[in-house]
Amino acid sequence: MILDSETEEIAGYFSLSLKVLNFNDDVSNTVKKRIHGITSYAPFVSVILIGQLNKNFNYSGTIGGTDILDRAMDVVNKVHELVGCRVCMVETLSSDENKKVVDFYESYGFRKLIDSKAEEYYQLYFRIQE
Repeated sequence: MILDSETEEIAGYFSLSLKVLNFNDDVSNTVKKRIHGITSYAPFVSVILIGQLNKNFNYSGTIGGTDILDRAMDVVNKVHELVGCRVCMVETLSSDENKKVVDFYESYGFRKLIDSKAEEYYQLYFRIQE
């Protein structure tokens, strides 16, 4: 949670959890190895999921999505050091109305697990640097 130091109002927030990412047949071996880090034969991998990321629009001029994502990634890196997950991911709807959200995460360095409009939502991943 990101609080305004003067008013103590919530300016932005994010939530994290651990998740098991099961690879289906549509995920290429190259992507599986990039995510897993060792092999392309793993059927699943543990990841850190950013479940929510949002801002209080009363603070639109003072805090942006990138600021909140930077804070979330600081915590992700700490979790990585303690738990050892190599990947952070987000899930977002794949609708045309949600394109700005997908573009936002991609501009930060997240990549689509599968780039298919047939999917109800996109899973985007970010390889945590060692």
